[in-house]
Amino acid sequence: MHYAEIAANVVTNVIDIDNPEEISGLIEQNGWIEIPNGYGIGDSYNGTEWSKATQIIIIPSSVTPRQARLALLQSGLLGDVQAAIDSISDQSQKQAAQIDWEYSSAIERSYPLIQALITSLGLTESQIDELFIMASQL
Repeated sequence: MHYAEIAANVVTNVIDIDNPEEISGLIEQNGWIEIPNGYGIGDSYNGTEWSKATQIIIIPSSVTPRQARLALLQSGLLGDVQAAIDSISDQSQKQAAQIDWEYSSAIERSYPLIQALITSLGLTESQIDELFIMASQL
């Protein structure tokens, strides 16, 4: 059987006990409660109901150029990046974007290049976030 230690309605520890009847007093004394299968550390218990922890998704602020290119390749967008850079009308901005694309040691989410890609490729902020998340896992 599985028993949980709860602090502020959140499971902080889980133990497996083969014969809980042998140490039932210790379990009760320490406030351990039986936990259903499928629940664990980080999940919640409000005294009557169990709930799974909410997954927090962190959007990376930067990825490596390799990661960015692989994510774009997997999304079918890699070939469109150069065309998007070429379509920038302001020469200074175009050159800066090209330098960022070719020579950066990291692709930053806040780069002007990313904003240009959002516009040129017709992507949403959410789609860019998804690309950064995908890239960070490659």
